[in-house]
Amino acid sequence: MDFEKIVAEITRENWAEVLSSVPCSSCDTIGEYATFIHPNNNGVGLTCAACGRNHPFIGYGIHWLRGGEKRRRPPNNTAAVIAEYGAYCYFCGAAQTELWGWGIGMSAFHTRPWATCGDAFRQIPACNECHETATALQRARQRRRDADARRNAA
Repeated sequence: MDFEKIVAEITRENWAEVLSSVPCSSCDTIGEYATFIHPNNNGVGLTCAACGRNHPFIGYGIHWLRGGEKRRRPPNNTAAVIAEYGAYCYFCGAAQTELWGWGIGMSAFHTRPWATCGDAFRQIPACNECHETATALQRARQRRRDADARRNAA
């Protein structure tokens, strides 16, 4: 099995075709796979339908399925965002100097998820703690939208 080739070409869209003749690394059943969505990171993973093992090809470098052609994410220019909008967290209001005193950094927060919108919407300064919370809320909102879309499609 040429797993280097499989790793290079497998995506969320083509996984069934790519793995149709590949045996599970745990039970050797061929081509019996399904996908699952991890609720914390919206990652799409594989599971063997025969033995139930999640991530049966993790040893070969296949953990989560990518959504298609990999886009290179441009680096955030946190300094430019802070210069434009102010040196404080837009969520908790703590000043950058106060945050540094607590050992908390700042970053640029995408007001719409970068994975779906890219840099089309503005970025705002956020402390790293609030950034993590706001990102979790964005993901929860997206899961609700996805569930509504599935319900409306049925």
